[in-house]
Amino acid sequence: MSESKSQMIKDMEKFNAWKNTTRQFNFRTISVSVKTFVDGYENGVYDLNPQHQRNVVHNNKWQSDIVMSILHGMPLSTPEFDTCQYIDGENMGCEYFRSLDGKQRLSSIVRMVRNEYKMICNDVNLKPLINGKTFEEWPPICQNCFLNKQFAIAITEAKLDNKEVSSYFDKKQNTKKTSTGEAFNAILTERVEIIRNMTRTLPYPEDKISNDTRFRFLELTTRCAWAYINKDSIKNIDPDKVKLQNFLKQTGEDDITIFRDCQEKISPIINLVTNFVNPIDKQWSKTNIIPLIYLGVKCYDNLQRVIAFINTEVEGNEDFFENVGGNHNASNRRCNQIIEKYNEYWDEH
Repeated sequence: MSESKSQMIKDMEKFNAWKNTTRQFNFRTISVSVKTFVDGYENGVYDLNPQHQRNVVHNNKWQSDIVMSILHGMPLSTPEFDTCQYIDGENMGCEYFRSLDGKQRLSSIVRMVRNEYKMICNDVNLKPLINGKTFEEWPPICQNCFLNKQFAIAITEAKLDNKEVSSYFDKKQNTKKTSTGEAFNAILTERVEIIRNMTRTLPYPEDKISNDTRFRFLELTTRCAWAYINKDSIKNIDPDKVKLQNFLKQTGEDDITIFRDCQEKISPIINLVTNFVNPIDKQWSKTNIIPLIYLGVKCYDNLQRVIAFINTEVEGNEDFFENVGGNHNASNRRCNQIIEKYNEYWDEH
């Protein structure tokens, strides 16, 4: 046997070993009409709102552009789904398709048909017919044209596990403008679920939470939890996104206890800031909140003094923190600063 043929056999054996031990996902592409897809969404066949996905983040103009693309017969870059199964409810046992990528584009279609926004159309000929109108206000000929338009979607019969979904979503979003909170929300671990529940139950302003489509407060809670856990290492108090993602992917045996204690310690400070009579500019930014949380957890045994200090010295005082000018160590510097000012205040009082 020639040396080259022998090498080819070895390469094939290695490849087959990899293939036999690695999950394979075969996506098939199908064509669906707008009407078929929207009906399927209404009946639970398509899930556009799994936990890892972002909320609808684009404005009506962007969504209208998607609708115009459909009307022109342009492709949607093939939204992707995996196959799941309902485990309870009236659809128990039935399969449904979970969105992996393409939610924003597909939501634009569904929301138009459900009359959730008014069309923005600058096409000279179509503008008099559909511009500024909800779908139910469109002429029937325009409605029928849109509902019968076809577009492609890709579906795998496999169900991705939580780790695979998080990895898949993260890779897809590397080329898209995704907020840090959305990236955190896409991580499907027990630790993230704990922090989601903390975000829901901490006394943040209700209007802020209800309008938090980009998961900004999930990010803030994550950073507060990190600050609590690392309160004895101020140099490490405000890490970068990647370090926090790795933190969220971990699971500890004592997570429930640790995060319950964390919520108890940071809740009074969150409540205090929520109820500021005289707010400060960008008071929910990380460089303002983390130093307050840091002070609160470091001096928790003197919580009433902390609250009195913040009410007297921080609330309404735009000049309390030094101007950090985008410095990457801003939170660290402000944590040091607030401890110094806190000690000075009580030395004088």
